[in-house]
Amino acid sequence: MKQMNRTYQKLKLIVLHFAAWVGILSIVILLFYSANKNNSGTAYPDLKIYQHLSITVFTLAVVFYVYYYLLIPRLLYLKRFIVFVLISLLQAALFVEGMNLYFKYMNKPGILTNVQIRPPDMRPPPPSKNGIPLNAPGNLGIHPPPIDFPAGANRSPMLPYSVTLLPFLMVITASIALKYINDGDYRESQLKEQKMAALSSELQFLKSQISPHFLFNVLNNLTYHARKNTEMLEPSLQKLSSLLRYMLYDTNEEKVLLDKEIKYLEDYVGLREIRHQDVKITTNFFNDYDNLQIAPMLLIPFVENAFKHASGFIDGDRFIVIELLTNHQYLTFSVTNKYTQNKIEPIDNASGIGLANVKKRLELLYPANHYLSIQKGEEVFSIFLQIKLSYS
Repeated sequence: MKQMNRTYQKLKLIVLHFAAWVGILSIVILLFYSANKNNSGTAYPDLKIYQHLSITVFTLAVVFYVYYYLLIPRLLYLKRFIVFVLISLLQAALFVEGMNLYFKYMNKPGILTNVQIRPPDMRPPPPSKNGIPLNAPGNLGIHPPPIDFPAGANRSPMLPYSVTLLPFLMVITASIALKYINDGDYRESQLKEQKMAALSSELQFLKSQISPHFLFNVLNNLTYHARKNTEMLEPSLQKLSSLLRYMLYDTNEEKVLLDKEIKYLEDYVGLREIRHQDVKITTNFFNDYDNLQIAPMLLIPFVENAFKHASGFIDGDRFIVIELLTNHQYLTFSVTNKYTQNKIEPIDNASGIGLANVKKRLELLYPANHYLSIQKGEEVFSIFLQIKLSYS
């Protein structure tokens, strides 16, 4: 279970990183090409675009993971906001200036240009005035269109913030968001594992809840039957053996067949009947689905609670009614017993982990697939439980 959960978390992390970078790259490429096509058309050679875009993406990736693995855990999580902001401003300035310096270098003559080198023109120079050709565009009233991005080499070019600062801010935002999402999922996973570990401990504790006091009374009754009624001795020993076997071996799994849980309840009730012969016990267990599964020892605390209250100092007839029915995937379980509120009930350590802990187990194991109702009247205590089970 833990291995599957970790595999899921790793796969989810990969998908999130992939989706984040698809979005970042799409926006960066869109900004680059939209800026390049403002006015200049093909003034910027394609090879330079690819070169500059590759360097930009690589730098953004470094920034992204520096924030993801270093700055966010060591500054933002520790609430060192001022240091985080100052470092971010410094990195933003360095990134923008670095991109501009690289862009100026790329615009130097002879650097990654697609312009073909032609042989020198041997024709005589055109007529000129003061060194300016008479047919120059300026003299004819024609001026070349301004080049927005990328600027020409003679203009000391500077990239627009839409292709420097904006991608940087996008990468920081994506890194922070992804880090918080991933760490939130990790903390939730760790909390769930801790709850499951606590649940496993509760189950181990529950398995040991047949106290020595209870076993001592059962053995005394078995001794009595061995002397007075030997016919009941062998069935009682078989029930005790089956109960202990189920507790020690079958409950190591996360889920067990419902039939095994029912058999455990029957054996448990049978052994309690030996001790509480003055309590009228009625049971009705019916399951017509062989492959239904349930969390082991989930129902026994309700039965233990009924015996605890019904065997106290109660006026009048004492009774316990236990019913279990299945309808497709749905299990219906109810326990009703008589009790007296104004009497001090005996303390019995065999009463299990209690109803409060059973509620916690139900919330962990069947968070949206169970309904539990506990009714406490003047003389009757009853519980009604419905669970949606799974098939094996």
